[in-house]
Amino acid sequence: MKNIIFKGMVKYKWQVVAACILIGISSFAELLIPNIMNNIIDDGINKGNMQYLWKNGCIMLAVVVVGFLCQVVCTRFSCRIASGMTGDLIKRVYNKTDRMSYSQYAKIGPSALLTRTTDDVFVVGESVYFFIRIVVTLPIMLIGGIILSMQKDVSLSLALMAFAPIELVVVFFIAKKLMAIWTKSDGYQDDQNQLVRDRLSGIRVIRAYNREGTEHDKIARATNKMSDWFIKGNIIDGLIDPIALLILNIIIVIIMYVGGMKVANNSGLSAGDVFAITQYVSIMMNSILIFSFAIVFLPRIKVKCNRINEVLDLETKDDVVPSGEKLDGDLVMSNVTYHYEGSEADVLKGVNLKIEKGKTVAFIGGTGSGKSTCLQLMLSLFQPTSGELSFGKRYSELTPATIRDNISVVLQRSTIFSASIKENVRMGKPDATDKEIEEVCDIAEIKDFVEGLEEGYDHSIEQGGANLSGGQKQRIAIARAIVKDASLYIFDDSFSALDFLTESRLRKKLNERLKGKTQLIITQRISTAMSADYIYAFDNGEIVGEGNHKHMMENCALYRDIYNSQVGGDLSDR
Repeated sequence: MKNIIFKGMVKYKWQVVAACILIGISSFAELLIPNIMNNIIDDGINKGNMQYLWKNGCIMLAVVVVGFLCQVVCTRFSCRIASGMTGDLIKRVYNKTDRMSYSQYAKIGPSALLTRTTDDVFVVGESVYFFIRIVVTLPIMLIGGIILSMQKDVSLSLALMAFAPIELVVVFFIAKKLMAIWTKSDGYQDDQNQLVRDRLSGIRVIRAYNREGTEHDKIARATNKMSDWFIKGNIIDGLIDPIALLILNIIIVIIMYVGGMKVANNSGLSAGDVFAITQYVSIMMNSILIFSFAIVFLPRIKVKCNRINEVLDLETKDDVVPSGEKLDGDLVMSNVTYHYEGSEADVLKGVNLKIEKGKTVAFIGGTGSGKSTCLQLMLSLFQPTSGELSFGKRYSELTPATIRDNISVVLQRSTIFSASIKENVRMGKPDATDKEIEEVCDIAEIKDFVEGLEEGYDHSIEQGGANLSGGQKQRIAIARAIVKDASLYIFDDSFSALDFLTESRLRKKLNERLKGKTQLIITQRISTAMSADYIYAFDNGEIVGEGNHKHMMENCALYRDIYNSQVGGDLSDR
């Protein structure tokens, strides 16, 4: 917790110093007011001295104004510090997330990461203002209140201070219970966030199968569970205020009773002194109350800091900038095995393959056969459990940034961003000219569609490409991939949304554009795989056949079954 809050405040140290000075002046001003009121009562009201009353009334007003202005400016500084620290912390979490390995990202989960970059960070930011007030205000008000009240009546002040430990003990037990409650509450908040994300991403499937009622019940149960814990935490948290007020009012009643008796017995204690002691005790008890709130708030801050540190403490590679080194198009996997964390069996089992420079290679196989896992290893999203990958150089000698800089990929799920078509394509090559964008859009068979739009290449795409069809999204993703100058181009089931005629035209233009470049096509379509120079057939994490189309038809039963099921009959029958 110290690491996050104190390190974050170093950047704003002068603003922190200014805020502390201002809140200190405001606290001293607050301590002066009871003493001024004491003088007004004893020397002004009791003696009927109106001139003295007006003079000290003006002094008190000036002190109040100074304290108020200092409080306002301090609050402004504190808000700037809190908002600045919040922004810095969000950047740190985001940058760390950007450097995570795929397995680290999957382990924490997007819903938990979202909560950490929003609610958790904002709570930590809010704690800064609270921290400044506690560090400066608490000692001034508490020590000052004790000294000034003792100046009026030592015995009465000491007797009343006996109530302070009672309040602290109560608060300590409440804070201890709250720590566990807030930890569980935040966990349920992550679960709720995940359910909402799943519902939004799968809304079409839910409606298609008429499962709205089931999903509503599922979210309702999760929401009720989350709200129960938050309500429980807030109820326990809310006990502090009434307990503190009860103790304070008991103290005030005792002061009034005992002080009144002392005034009546002419013990040297005046009515003004009783009023001042009442005010100073209120200040002391309020300081203890602030401290009590800090004790209660501390577990919540600690939970939030621990959750943020869970992200920031991850060991990640800091080299996200590629070296600029151009790698050879040859990619080799040597006896590669991969095992997902928590799975019972290996997903890849001793895979050996070679993708030669300038060749077009196809991976074919059923769902779950290991094709996409190979892709994730090639992109260095995961590290192989055993075995070695090389891309001109061994992967162990290369940074992930350099590997990905030499690969251009169209993933199985076409990711389209909320931007113009031009900006989406230009993500593949930030300095691409308008002419280059038009060329790749023509190759991707999307040019006619784009130029038919009113805004053309400046046409705005909605979030996730909601205003585009599946085929249009795929073709924009293909254009984005081929505008980049890479050593290896990977197309992961990137033609599945295209009809055969469009795919044929696109592939012909694509081969002309990428002539001499290495292409890897991951597919379940036999018509896409059969035109490749070399084919690898995957089944259950193993390569069960390799060679060109003719060789595979003669020697690979899996490939032949796929061909017969999709095309019908043998090649020799046609």
